[in-house]
Amino acid sequence: MKLGQGIHSFGSLGQMCHAQWHVLRRRGEEELPTIGSTSIVRPGLYDQRSQLYPRPAFTRYIDRAEWRKRRTQQMREALPKLATYNWRWAEVIRLACVDAAVEDVGLAKGNVPTHRGQSKKRAVRLLIEEGGGYEETALRRELNSAWEWLGVLWAEKSWTDGEGRLHKGGLEEAIENGAMDQRALAWAREKGFVGGDVD
Repeated sequence: MKLGQGIHSFGSLGQMCHAQWHVLRRRGEEELPTIGSTSIVRPGLYDQRSQLYPRPAFTRYIDRAEWRKRRTQQMREALPKLATYNWRWAEVIRLACVDAAVEDVGLAKGNVPTHRGQSKKRAVRLLIEEGGGYEETALRRELNSAWEWLGVLWAEKSWTDGEGRLHKGGLEEAIENGAMDQRALAWAREKGFVGGDVD
């Protein structure tokens, strides 16, 4: 699992994906690592044979940046799919999570997201206009339901690394542990958003 926390830390696929999205965004704010030099290459320090290899901290930073970019693009692709089922859920997630300023979402103990600020106000306003309620619990309830369904679309799938080792993704782990909304999985399979081979 990416970000060091699996399904057992959260209890459901939606809760895990919600937390991982905000951790990913927060880590997206990290700056280029301090490398003790104005150059990202320090001749002969990490590989005596070449002066062309960048320092390990820099390559890790690049790898994480590429992974965050890929996961963000996957989120942008998943939201319209969710909107085909429930446009209000997709819009609430967009307002409160995806387009929210990083500082508008706090991470409580265990990386549990807490929404505040302008992004929360916009999401609550949408719920009021659509008759979904206006209390704090209404937003929490909508986000919990929405993320359970979005999690099926956005959770990482199993993958095999360069050495042929299989790494179990969040979706497969949730299915294996019964920690997801089965209706969401059935809907995603019916629409072709998730392959039937995922089980």
